[in-house]
Amino acid sequence: MKVAKDPSGKEINALAQHINNLLTPAAPFFFNTLYDPYREGADFVRGYPFSLREGVTTAISHGLWLNIPDYDAPTQLVKPLERNTRYVDAVLTIPKGTLFPMCGMNLGFHREIIGPAMYFGLMGDGQPIGRYDDMWAGWCAKVICDHLGLGVKTGLPYIWHSKASNPFVNLKKEYKGIYWQEDIIPFFQNVTLPKECTTPQKCYIELSKLVKEKLGPIDPYFEKLSDAMVTWIDAWDELNPSTDGVTTAKAEPSKSKTTTTTSTTALHRHPSTLNRHIRPQQTHTITTKTTQFITLFITTFKTLIKKRIRDFQIPHVNLALYMIQSNNEIRKMWEWVIIVKLSLHISSSVSKAQILLPLNYISSSSPRRNLHRYGHQRRHTTTPLQPKKTVCRRMETVGAIKIIPRGKMMAVSCMHTHNKYPLLNPLNSPPHRHHVCSINRHQTAFDIVIPTIRNLDFLEQWRPFFQPYHLIIVQDGDPSIKIRVPEGYDYELYNRNDINRILGAKASCISFKDGACRCFGFLVSKKKYIFTIDDDCFVAKDPSGKEINALAQHVHNLSTPSTPFFFNTLYDPYREGADFVRGYPFSLREGVTTAISHGLWLNIPDYDAPTQLVKPRERNTRYVDAVMTIPKGTLFPMCAMNLAFDRELIGPAMYFGLMGQGHPIGRYDDMWAGWCAKVTCDHLGLGVKTGLPYLSHSKASNPFVNLKKEFKGLFWQEELIPFFQNVTLPEECTTAQKCYIELSKLVKEKLVSIDPYFEKLSDAMVTWIDAWNELNPSTDGEATVKVNKSSKPK
Repeated sequence: MKVAKDPSGKEINALAQHINNLLTPAAPFFFNTLYDPYREGADFVRGYPFSLREGVTTAISHGLWLNIPDYDAPTQLVKPLERNTRYVDAVLTIPKGTLFPMCGMNLGFHREIIGPAMYFGLMGDGQPIGRYDDMWAGWCAKVICDHLGLGVKTGLPYIWHSKASNPFVNLKKEYKGIYWQEDIIPFFQNVTLPKECTTPQKCYIELSKLVKEKLGPIDPYFEKLSDAMVTWIDAWDELNPSTDGVTTAKAEPSKSKTTTTTSTTALHRHPSTLNRHIRPQQTHTITTKTTQFITLFITTFKTLIKKRIRDFQIPHVNLALYMIQSNNEIRKMWEWVIIVKLSLHISSSVSKAQILLPLNYISSSSPRRNLHRYGHQRRHTTTPLQPKKTVCRRMETVGAIKIIPRGKMMAVSCMHTHNKYPLLNPLNSPPHRHHVCSINRHQTAFDIVIPTIRNLDFLEQWRPFFQPYHLIIVQDGDPSIKIRVPEGYDYELYNRNDINRILGAKASCISFKDGACRCFGFLVSKKKYIFTIDDDCFVAKDPSGKEINALAQHVHNLSTPSTPFFFNTLYDPYREGADFVRGYPFSLREGVTTAISHGLWLNIPDYDAPTQLVKPRERNTRYVDAVMTIPKGTLFPMCAMNLAFDRELIGPAMYFGLMGQGHPIGRYDDMWAGWCAKVTCDHLGLGVKTGLPYLSHSKASNPFVNLKKEFKGLFWQEELIPFFQNVTLPEECTTAQKCYIELSKLVKEKLVSIDPYFEKLSDAMVTWIDAWNELNPSTDGEATVKVNKSSKPK
């Protein structure tokens, strides 16, 4: 290990950063989108409960590394040359109920309050497992921290990891751990320690008993490990008699009423050499003859339009895109691009080695087009192909997955054994990981929704990025005022008269004189995705001075999976140059479909009125180069000024409530939508990402006006947060609509005692769903998600 340098070239004092992390509180009960609120230049964002802002004592500071990544052996073998060069200027608290893969190479902790739980197990010589020492300590310590009300931080500081260990030696050490962790993770996620456990010693002794009881049947090693855990505590108490009982803590989640739910996970065993998802699915035989090819896909097209099958619902190993450019009948049907799934061709030798070898060839229909490769590294390498290298002779069988609107991409890789470069391992790259995220014409799938009361001159700066897209403008306030929109944009503009005309009596659910009116744009859109932005937000620049294409980053976030069941310390593993770190369960690496992409802002922070009044000149200048999934069971304060979401999957839950004129509350519209949507996503097995992209927030609203709007919300949120944290939706709720109707009932049942406003809000939630189904009859029940019982740990 060596001293690392920050982007400015300054050497990093890792110890000083660990000290700062440990001396400042952690915030494990609610996710703060500005990361560590206790750092200089940061704070809690609007919507963060005040009762939780004092935080809890930080017990563990987990640092990261540049250069050689801390990968498991399979990933090392697959990506031998990969280096971590991304410096993420952030510290964040890992939420309560969420496990993480702790690495012991850059770690600080409070010995008095968590030291007894920092036992690194039985590893190495004479033991059947190695390289899981820090993982074991991390899982035990995190469970104990959660129980004792202590915090765990990760992120800064960085150190320089200079030498990669031998992956073949590592594979021998990790082999059993790779399988065992699929049972160990659910065990730790379901551990409940009794209230009598008020010290780390007592917690650890209780854990040792549970290890023997629950993990002993996996392998006799765990009985031996359980005994060693007891011996460790005996040794600790013998050498540290003064600490025995000194670190007594109340086993309470928080001083507030807020409680949290435990994250769950979907874990799959690997009963054979290949993951069960990687086995060939039902296929259709085709030939290269154009007529047969077109006939097959016309039939498939008609069938799939009726079934509304989506690619994220069907496991797939590889994708190939074909653009039918010459057939008149296809042209009449809107020139659809067809995505197909290839079957596998795997030799016995390859199967034994657990390696799949990809061959990247493009279809002969367009030999000079660019090839886009979606391999393990998720790179977009563009190479002009020669005609002689355009046909893979083994591309005999395909199975249709999805038909999507037209684009210019046509063809990508098939997976065979005749490529000499081993790039893909089925264990650490399950099929869902390889999603197509580079369809050329995203504008056919996106609407941009803008609420406003003024001329939209700000669109001039966004022209290079927004002009190809369709805008839906929702004019708030006086409908007689004409709003000017810059020339060249394709848009629809709706004012209050239009809303009343279209919705009739149901227009009562749309707020007036408040930004919450934007959700009307979600209602009338017919696109799959929505990007919504405020009219005081401008194009931001990254640290290199390059303008940020916010919409492009949202596209990437939504088209790659989320990982809500286990925290990845390298943040989004689907970004180029990143991956899952050592200790991340392989069965969770396929991720889940991303429903929400929550972007951030530079310049004017999104603070509540009290914080605005206290910090009138504070500006957010910290660019954090990261995207991360908000863990399941963790709420966050959603801000609508830079937000994108999958309208088909989560749109019905994106109702911004009753705010503004005629209502006792304002500036909680996006918060309400965020809490409802997050609970719905957690129930349906969907993901929520936050982080990149950034935009520049240019105008601070009046804090005195804001205080009037927020006043009741500041009190109410202390009861609203626990309500949402404890919501349990029935399994029968398999669509966003059904979830939202169920939520409306719970709002009326549980929240009306706070204020009669919530009865009115509950009725408006039902009206909103009625309006949604009326304007979107084809989507009623379309976005059905199977709530899998097996998604819960054993």
